[in-house]
Amino acid sequence: MSNELSDVKKIQIIEITLNTFLIEGKSPPRTSEGLMKIFDGCGDKDEIIRWFNDGKIKWIKDMKDPTPNTEYHYSMNSAMVNYLTNT
Repeated sequence: MSNELSDVKKIQIIEITLNTFLIEGKSPPRTSEGLMKIFDGCGDKDEIIRWFNDGKIKWIKDMKDPTPNTEYHYSMNSAMVNYLTNT
């Protein structure tokens, strides 16, 4: 049996990591380098970008936020792709 994590596990780790920042009232890193540090062991940059583009990363949202869920998830994932590709 391989010690390598499945894509599902990697995605879950990314979700937990990013949502922990939000729960704690903190912003995740906004640079490619900073994000890749917190995603260490979760795949290569292209793979992670693909997961964000495909909407595989799910975000928690404040219950008081009136933004529709699909729009919220799309904007959060788009922001992560922007940070990963433009910095």
